[in-house]
Amino acid sequence: MRSGFRPDFRAVRLLFFLLLALGPSAGCVGPEGGEEPSPQEALVPAPAEEEPDLLAQARAALAAGDTNRALNRIEDSLPDHRDDAAVWQLYGDTLLRFVDESIAAGKADPGVVEGCLYDAEHAFDRVLELQPGSFAAAAGRVRALAARGEAEAAWQAVEAALPLAGDELDPVQARIFGRAGLALTAARVQAGAGVPAAARRAEELLGVAVAAGVEGAVLDLSDLLAWEGLREDARRVLVEHLCARPRDAAAIDRLKNLDAADPAILAADLERVRSRRPDDGFLLWYLGEARFRQQQAAVAAGDFLAAYEAIDRAEECFLQSQALEPDFAASCQEWLFLVRNARGWALWNEGRVDDAAQAFLASLEAAPERLEPEPKPASLRLGIEAVMGHYFARERDMAKARAFLRRVTALHDGEAMWWNNLGLACRDLAEPRARGGEPVEGELLELFEESWAAYTRAVELAPDDPNIVNDRALIAVYYLDHDLDLAESELHRAIELGTRALAGIDREADPEAWQRVDMAIGDAWENLAYLDLMRRRRTDRAEHYLEQSSQHYPWQDRGGVKMLRGVLERLRAGDQDS
Repeated sequence: MRSGFRPDFRAVRLLFFLLLALGPSAGCVGPEGGEEPSPQEALVPAPAEEEPDLLAQARAALAAGDTNRALNRIEDSLPDHRDDAAVWQLYGDTLLRFVDESIAAGKADPGVVEGCLYDAEHAFDRVLELQPGSFAAAAGRVRALAARGEAEAAWQAVEAALPLAGDELDPVQARIFGRAGLALTAARVQAGAGVPAAARRAEELLGVAVAAGVEGAVLDLSDLLAWEGLREDARRVLVEHLCARPRDAAAIDRLKNLDAADPAILAADLERVRSRRPDDGFLLWYLGEARFRQQQAAVAAGDFLAAYEAIDRAEECFLQSQALEPDFAASCQEWLFLVRNARGWALWNEGRVDDAAQAFLASLEAAPERLEPEPKPASLRLGIEAVMGHYFARERDMAKARAFLRRVTALHDGEAMWWNNLGLACRDLAEPRARGGEPVEGELLELFEESWAAYTRAVELAPDDPNIVNDRALIAVYYLDHDLDLAESELHRAIELGTRALAGIDREADPEAWQRVDMAIGDAWENLAYLDLMRRRRTDRAEHYLEQSSQHYPWQDRGGVKMLRGVLERLRAGDQDS
């Protein structure tokens, strides 16, 4: 093999084998009557006297792992060994080794590989011409043909080779022959021709390899059974193998493929392995994954009892796996977060909102750092917001909303809208009582103070949100006896923030956002009027504030503005009377 590459064998092979077949008699007679060197002798310089035999060089190169050099030396020696079956066998074997190594190294050129395999087949053919009973050559033909994808021809070669194998077939060779049967079975089934008779013989051959523990034989046998339509047998083979070798990830992946249509079957198969290997953290990780997939299917089918059982078992598996395999801890924690979120969503989908709320809280408490930045499907964040929305909009139960949000914000302090919603829940609990004439003291005052504190934290997290700034100020303006000056300043700031924000919103493209900000501006002006009129009994600025408020959504329909105009008239009338 010259300069690290092989030539196009489809062009070279014909000349090469033709010259070998013609032999010495094909030499030309020179002008002086002597024979000229043959083409091979002209291309291959004679070795120096002290240089070892070419075949010895080839064997030394093979021993040193230099297959490329070995192949060159063998090719150089072939003209002198046309009738030596051992050399032709060595040539074919070395070609196959070269192909295997090239593929393993990721450096296999398709044309070179095809040429090597073609030459290997003919090398083994030459051996069989010289030694018709050579099992090694017959087996080599199987490998060459199978590697070329010639499924029919490869199996025919298997049938020709088996009578030459003697009483006992080497398990590794049995696997090679069995794989040829697997390839033929797959090709026939894919072509719609049904399962060939060769499949049964291939099962026996692969069974020999499996019994001897040949690497990869179990996967081959399982694949063969699956192509035959014997999926239960294919699963059984893999389960039996995993009971002995529970850390065979390739076997687990095959089992996952076989059971893909029904995650419950995969979970049951892995549970059978677990019964034999209860303390294997690797297996428990895969079983936890299988249980998670099982609960997804169960929820989709509306079988919530099965879903909760699968979720509990998944959580158990990942907890045990991380205890047994410290290197798996990070992955197990990620899965535990997903599993606990799944419990919340299963309860939500069943309509058990209060239980779902507790499940989401448990997930947040276990891993607050894993809270997602966006409310994506099946996420914890979306679950928390779904529960909040239900309590606020569906049940209108502010006590539940408050209790839930108090725990949420205690576990995750950095979400402005969650603090805002806690402030709103406290306000909505307290306002009806205050409007009904109950004095703002005791428990009622505590609710308003809690609302103020929650809004204050929301403002700290979102200082430029005009709605949040306004809502915090409102609490002091209407219900508290402190921070009135701060509230006044914040209301003016809310107006400035809202005005700037409004300028950047396309009203036609996003009417809801525009309306929400415009309303916040109007609310702030109205709240300034309330502060002056109701808390300070001041009338000189109120008319301006009320006029400004009426220029924002919902404009003249603002009930608070109408009420405050009446207060302004009464206060002015009182001033005149006095």
